[in-house]
Amino acid sequence: MINLLPAQQKKELLEEKNLRLILVLGILFLSFLLSLFLVLFLIKNYIAVDLEIKRIVLEEKKTAVAFSQEIEREIVEANTLLSDLKFFYQNSYTMTSVLEKFQKILTPGTYLTNLNIAIIKESQAKVAQVSFSGYCPDRETLLQFKEIIKKEDWVSSVSFSPESWIRPTEINFSASLKTK
Repeated sequence: MINLLPAQQKKELLEEKNLRLILVLGILFLSFLLSLFLVLFLIKNYIAVDLEIKRIVLEEKKTAVAFSQEIEREIVEANTLLSDLKFFYQNSYTMTSVLEKFQKILTPGTYLTNLNIAIIKESQAKVAQVSFSGYCPDRETLLQFKEIIKKEDWVSSVSFSPESWIRPTEINFSASLKTK
């Protein structure tokens, strides 16, 4: 096609064409910058939300760790208490059994006024060292009481104080024995 337009109009048309091209390229460039800004804004928000989620998870884990440390401390305390109780019961001696045995061997008119029980270890076995004192109406009854104690199979040794044998009647005696 032959262009019959004067040079002045040709120049104006070319400038108008270049202006449209610059305008379109400018709009495309601004659209690109706006899109880039929006994408970067979305990435920033995504990272901020992710960071907040991780902070919350970290706080929950700190709380869980503190809670588990508290539970662990309570477990350690309970284990210590249980081991103390186990040690106590392993080293305890049933006083009721000793009292029942004394009740069976007391002669008529004899009664106890004091009874002390101490647990001692002799060659890997628990032995009770029993110290007792009491009242006996006469020397014959006290001698019977001593013989009854010596015959008991749970008694390993018995000894009466010498003062127990001085008075013939109204005797306040004291003695000690070891159990088997």
